[in-house]
Amino acid sequence: MKVNIGKFIFVVFVLFQINGCASNDKVSLSDFTSDDIKTYKTVNVYARYSDNTKTDVFVEKGDLYSFIVTGGISIRRWKPVSLTWDGESPLEFLGATIGNKSNNFPPINATTEARSNGEIGLYIKEGRFDFEKGKSETPYVYEDNTGKFEVTIIVWKTKNLDNIADYFKRLAIQNPENEPISAMHDQAIHLKSVL
Repeated sequence: MKVNIGKFIFVVFVLFQINGCASNDKVSLSDFTSDDIKTYKTVNVYARYSDNTKTDVFVEKGDLYSFIVTGGISIRRWKPVSLTWDGESPLEFLGATIGNKSNNFPPINATTEARSNGEIGLYIKEGRFDFEKGKSETPYVYEDNTGKFEVTIIVWKTKNLDNIADYFKRLAIQNPENEPISAMHDQAIHLKSVL
């Protein structure tokens, strides 16, 4: 199956806007495996940690991979504004890298295609971030942050979106209260229809 990457990224970005919510429901894949999965791992991304969180999960260019995001964070901006945002949408605050490159559209509660090779890294988007070094240039802005995102990363062996959608459908049946999983099933079905 040939994937139009430009159309794919646009559709994923639009779906982020719709399905960018996080849930407090934890995800367990340990009892529910699939031959279509190359690897998976759950990683905590703490709001106070200003560096890139290493995941030990590697992708190759062209791999499909997914993030299931649960949890939430509160961010206190360091600028003169004294507002606090609650982490209802990880889209705004969760960043990802592949190797030392920014992944401008991380697949938050979605599936996308890797555009480069390397280890997936995760970070909280606040202040300036140096992707080459994997560190924030303004670590002091993280000091008052609280909470964490729990990110389950799935790297797929398959490029068959039917199989991926079916996997999330079966996972959603086992986790009916988990909104991100239901959203991921819907997103995989939608991707199949537009690609």
